[in-house]
Amino acid sequence: ELLLEAKWEVVGSSSPPPARQAHTAVVYDDAMYVFGGERSAYEYSDVWKYEFEADEWAFQAPVNSSAELGRHDHSAVVYQDAMYVYGGRSPAPRDDFWKYDFKTKTWVPMPTSDLMHPRFGHGAAVSGDSMYVYGGYVSTEQGEGGLTDEIWEFNFEEEEWTKLGPRMENFERTVEDPADAIVFPQAIPSPRFPGQVLSTGMEPALYVVGGVGGESMMEELPELWKFDIEAKEWTLLAEHPLLARSDGAAALVGKGDFYKHVMLYGGHAHGKFLDDLVTMFVGETGTGDMHMDGEEMPEMSGEQTPEMSGPAMME
Repeated sequence: ELLLEAKWEVVGSSSPPPARQAHTAVVYDDAMYVFGGERSAYEYSDVWKYEFEADEWAFQAPVNSSAELGRHDHSAVVYQDAMYVYGGRSPAPRDDFWKYDFKTKTWVPMPTSDLMHPRFGHGAAVSGDSMYVYGGYVSTEQGEGGLTDEIWEFNFEEEEWTKLGPRMENFERTVEDPADAIVFPQAIPSPRFPGQVLSTGMEPALYVVGGVGGESMMEELPELWKFDIEAKEWTLLAEHPLLARSDGAAALVGKGDFYKHVMLYGGHAHGKFLDDLVTMFVGETGTGDMHMDGEEMPEMSGEQTPEMSGPAMME
């Protein structure tokens, strides 16, 4: 009911950051932090804080900085009292990893893996004591590149990277125990960028929403995938035309860890920019509905109605 009663409201109109695109935004301690982005070939490396209650923006002057920080199409996540930024492009693809301490306003370089190629347009999410990086566009030392279906884990406590798959050479090169890698054979998402990657639930899982891929790397993918972190297994939960988009923004809404909704806004599809808001239920048990812009979706014809499996149901 709260989702259906939600209304749009303009906030933060006083002294906002400079306009930009392909930046990241994370939430920490009742505030939103915006980092990076690009405008007219200029790569931003600044951090801005938006306080929800005060409805105010404030530039976060760093104690230290680096010329290497400017980027866009990167990922950013929050773990404990820090923001972790990985990859992106400026304009060449990057493979560096940085930690920004919210309390001290300092940047610290983090360890990377020699087996991870530079990438941008990927997704990242935190579950437990690990960050998971999925998909995106990768670039090799030979100048070759393309979309990837790799999923990597970075453990914050051990400060180590592990390739979870899905390629078979994973067993030989990066994982000592095959039980730590993705199970074969299984259906897996096709390589893509930039879909949305979220984590949720009492059963640790990642959700991948939409994105583009295919031979042209521009085919919109109308899919919702779930990656079970403990079982190392992918499951296709749903296919729906409303999910076929790239460059959208998604967030999880709900109370506690058990019942969650994904809220998906905007993006690009079929040569157009979108301004719709789609919500879907992704709890571990039961079924749910898809809604659009606060209204329940009308019933579709048999040809339009996708076959569903798992907890995500759309009407």
